[in-house]
Amino acid sequence: DESNNQATLKVTIENGRIIDQSITGPSASNPQNMKPDIQIDAERPSTLTPEQSKPRGGSDEFGRFVAKLSDGITVELVGVCEHPNEGKRCWRPDGSLMDKAPYKTTKKRLKHDEGYNDYEFVMRLTGPSGTSDRWSVPGGRQGTDTGAPVDKDGNRISDLRVYTVNQSQNKKTALVRIGVTAAEWDTLATHNPKDEEETYTLENGAIAFGVAHEKDGDTLLPVVHNFKSRTMAIRVIAISHSGQSFGSSCSGSGGNVLHSCTYRSDVPLNDIREFRFLSRPYTWIEFQNVSLRPGVKTNVKSRILSGD
Repeated sequence: DESNNQATLKVTIENGRIIDQSITGPSASNPQNMKPDIQIDAERPSTLTPEQSKPRGGSDEFGRFVAKLSDGITVELVGVCEHPNEGKRCWRPDGSLMDKAPYKTTKKRLKHDEGYNDYEFVMRLTGPSGTSDRWSVPGGRQGTDTGAPVDKDGNRISDLRVYTVNQSQNKKTALVRIGVTAAEWDTLATHNPKDEEETYTLENGAIAFGVAHEKDGDTLLPVVHNFKSRTMAIRVIAISHSGQSFGSSCSGSGGNVLHSCTYRSDVPLNDIREFRFLSRPYTWIEFQNVSLRPGVKTNVKSRILSGD
């Protein structure tokens, strides 16, 4: 609701990772701008340059702007492409041109806003299986997490992630934040489907479970909560009577305060003993002075952020 200076976030989540995210409104491209709660950790600053981290063998076609975290996650900001990128230019974070794009297409289109340029930011993400990630690029009106792009043969490039966003036409550089986590999941609430609707009030927030129902052999569970999803990854799993765990996909929306998702699990309702609402904290990497002009060089710096 732009009249109330609110941004609307629509997401699709599988197994705790956002695979599609669309944000519209005044704070669209920066979830932190809804209510900033990411603070600089002065004890963990760093500056990343292409020379600081080299690949472990093979050629390095796209340059290296890399952050390596202690939990085994490596985040490389590969570069920026004009959107839509087919036949358009791509460049490294410091503005130096790429010989070719690192992928063919995202198969997504951003609605163009007058006075803004459209970009695709690209990262390479490696780490433990099930690593969660999230983007934030302040300065635009729209942003969508387009997930893994495809190559010239139509195959998904599993270690690449693309965030499509617009930026004001007068901007020359961008601030890019990437949140990642591979931490153990914490169980914040356990819900018995026989209880139907139930609300759980916790120390840092509240969770409301709707009535679980079955559709086409899957179980759908509406959930509303007020936890800060920009500081933590969230997922809901179903546990069967035999103790087997089932992940879920999520389709929903969120704003400054409330987040609403309907979680869909590939298991009949009668087979479910309980639902679990899980979370784990993000670590954010901030890349400063990322060039928005191909061929215009900038001094890219980075630092680690910590959520409070």
